[in-house]
Amino acid sequence: MRYLSVIAVVAACGLSVESRPENRVQGPSESCTNPRIRKEWRSLSIQERKDYIRATKCMQSAPSKFNKQFPVAQNRYDDFVALHVSVAVAGPTTPSVGPAFGGHEEGNILPWHRYMIQLWEDALISECGWKGGVPYWNWFLDTPSGGGSFTKSPIFDPDSGFGGNGKKINSTFSLPGATGGGCVDSGPFQQVVLHIGPSGLMKLNNNRCLTRNFIPWIVESDAAKSTLVKALDSKTFGDFMEQVQRTGHAHGGIPTMETIFSDLHSIGHYSINGEMGDPLTSINEPLFWLHHGGIDQFWSVWQDKDPKRLYDLDASPKRNLGAKAGDGLLDMGIFAPNKTVHQVADPLNRDGSGILCFRYEGLPIERYLEKPKVQSP
Repeated sequence: MRYLSVIAVVAACGLSVESRPENRVQGPSESCTNPRIRKEWRSLSIQERKDYIRATKCMQSAPSKFNKQFPVAQNRYDDFVALHVSVAVAGPTTPSVGPAFGGHEEGNILPWHRYMIQLWEDALISECGWKGGVPYWNWFLDTPSGGGSFTKSPIFDPDSGFGGNGKKINSTFSLPGATGGGCVDSGPFQQVVLHIGPSGLMKLNNNRCLTRNFIPWIVESDAAKSTLVKALDSKTFGDFMEQVQRTGHAHGGIPTMETIFSDLHSIGHYSINGEMGDPLTSINEPLFWLHHGGIDQFWSVWQDKDPKRLYDLDASPKRNLGAKAGDGLLDMGIFAPNKTVHQVADPLNRDGSGILCFRYEGLPIERYLEKPKVQSP
């Protein structure tokens, strides 16, 4: 949307003064002069999509760097699965540095995964020839409100995407509207072998296929759009987080009907489902990275609406970010140095104290907050 008239935008979208363009976060600092660009999947060329798939498969075939510590890890992709399983749910307390938080404590899911996505991006570039920022998935574009359809999303294309659903199977436990459940039978990952899981199981010779169990209504429901609008219209990080991951809901256990469309984290996981619905090993699903990239992009869009939001981090006990939220350490175990929340809070490192340098291309926040047009009689 072009800002031809600030007044028109405010009036049309019901936005407050704080969202006006002149009040928004400005460009990167001198320490981030050439940020990597992260694009939504359908904004990539067909060749770029195939290049990303090739780089992902490269990670699935390259030798593990942490096999000594995790014998079950057979390749570089498995290294990241082991990271997610061993650290994400509960980071340890390190006596020398104090508490370090894993990736699914309620307040920490956003900065921890932002750091992990950065590690994944760095590995794709340095080890498997990928160029630029990693892509993300904006599921809003695959909804009626966004002008699309979940099952027809280009992200599931069998040639230039990640392939489609798993084979339809009968299951004693299946969420309403589930359409698959078995091994993925199309696309570049139909023959992939998983070595870790299910449910975080680290056992040798426990190979499995990649499963998917599409539930389109989760993404396409009005409730999902409502959750996204509430998130992006939030005034504080705490309110935003309530829409990303509800208080008391760490990504795990059997989801309730309310959970699967009541927060942004669950919507992406359970609409794809199968391996993606596993609390610990959802990262086995290559779409995991694009889903969490999409959540990170929503966070970035929300942050950019007001400069104060870059380091607006809820330090209340329920969000587990410590007395000084920005000082909380992000635990990466043996995989990477621990960093503070503050160091990954700003993708463009505008105060020069961070470690990131990227930006997202995508829809402006006004597109999500647009009021439905009333049809004239």
